[in-house]
Amino acid sequence: MAGTFVYELTNEERDKDSNLIITKIRNFFEQLYWAYYIHLPYYLMKNEEAFVLHLFFLTVLTVSVYAVFAYLPYKLFQVVDRFFYYLTGDDFKNQLVALGIGAGK
Repeated sequence: MAGTFVYELTNEERDKDSNLIITKIRNFFEQLYWAYYIHLPYYLMKNEEAFVLHLFFLTVLTVSVYAVFAYLPYKLFQVVDRFFYYLTGDDFKNQLVALGIGAGK
């Protein structure tokens, strides 16, 4: 009788042969899962307490993500503007106006 053993790759073997970006994303979500659902003591709480704690963490996460995406475009443009100024001595906004992208003064 032939064996019925089916070999499954371990996480390390699977990650070694896969794309680096996909591996990092997969590991990030795995770590997030373990940090959120295993290390937080939901099983020691009543349903109402667990719901409020869960809602609190989701609210903090949502506000943090909003803050990053609300602040990032402004800060990115500011960094590009300063970088352009240090390289050329000209204002980046003037360059955008010359290209027809920005509004004139």
